[in-house]
Amino acid sequence: MVRAQTGLEFITGVTIMLVIYVLAIGAYSYYTENNIIEDTFAEHICYKFSEGVNAAVIGGDGFSINLSVPYKVYSEDLTTIRVSDNYTITVEWDDRITACSIVTRNITNQVVYSGKVSATNIDSTVYLASINTNQTEYSIGESARITSQYIKGATANLTIFYSNETVLLGPLTRTAVSHIINYTWNTAGIPSDDYSVFVSDNDYKNLNAKKLVSVR
Repeated sequence: MVRAQTGLEFITGVTIMLVIYVLAIGAYSYYTENNIIEDTFAEHICYKFSEGVNAAVIGGDGFSINLSVPYKVYSEDLTTIRVSDNYTITVEWDDRITACSIVTRNITNQVVYSGKVSATNIDSTVYLASINTNQTEYSIGESARITSQYIKGATANLTIFYSNETVLLGPLTRTAVSHIINYTWNTAGIPSDDYSVFVSDNDYKNLNAKKLVSVR
């Protein structure tokens, strides 16, 4: 009887250990698989962005191209794209990073955000225009803090559109300080919708950007 009980306890213990092992392996496999997928997405984003920058370099003075920077790397929020004047672009998300190269050092050394971004060649230097907001989703009544760079001219116009492309607000003329404009948008009293924020340099029209935000 004692031997039978001991054998049963042994089998139960082994079974529990096997279940824990299987669960651990499953969780590790899921984590590893997600990491691989996210790495692949981030590399694709990096290469597509570098292709756009390289096109602006090759296109020469006056050439401009609009680029689309996604809001997510697979299921995680894309934090930033950092553009450096040492031939490097990095994509950052969820405390992770991937990098790729570009063909020029004549570029504005800056952070670029998700949304529609322009890369414009002005006098052999590539300028990148993008918009940053403190959130991408707001409750009605919250204030949206909007910043945009690179503004090369003295001022830029800011316009906010409803999802049907009709104008909610603007265009508002904002003065650039250190090539950045700022605006605080109070969403009190507006209808629930998906809005787009558009910014355009008044002196260099090809320096423009768009970002989507939701108000619910």
